[in-house]
Amino acid sequence: MRNLLIVALATVIFGSCCTKEDCVVNEGTKVKLYGFSSNEVDSVEVKAYLKNTVLTSITDSFMYKATAESDYHTIPYSSFVQDRDYMVIVHQASKEYKITNIGTEEITCGSCKSDRTVYEDISYYYVNGSINRSKEIVINK
Repeated sequence: MRNLLIVALATVIFGSCCTKEDCVVNEGTKVKLYGFSSNEVDSVEVKAYLKNTVLTSITDSFMYKATAESDYHTIPYSSFVQDRDYMVIVHQASKEYKITNIGTEEITCGSCKSDRTVYEDISYYYVNGSINRSKEIVINK
């Protein structure tokens, strides 16, 4: 009986170690555009540059039509990485936004080594020189 109690207790203690914790992995960052009309965000361009090149060494460029949400618009650009700087151009509004110095934090999910998932998530970034401490890229007109 004592052995059965020890086995049951060990199962509870060690079994609970490997239960997966709730973890929402960021499946990509959407750019949220506030204060723009639907016509203004009909053509939004995102350019990626090598970091610290003062936005001179372009590596990629994409065009988007923003999607209307409740009180903002979104573009689905989800490839913001720490080693790049970006320019978001809202052509119809004649506005340009420099997104630079992206900082990330390491997020760990799961409580056991075999179940553990580690990923990077945005923790801060700069828009036109002003810091934003957010996991979402937000641009205000």
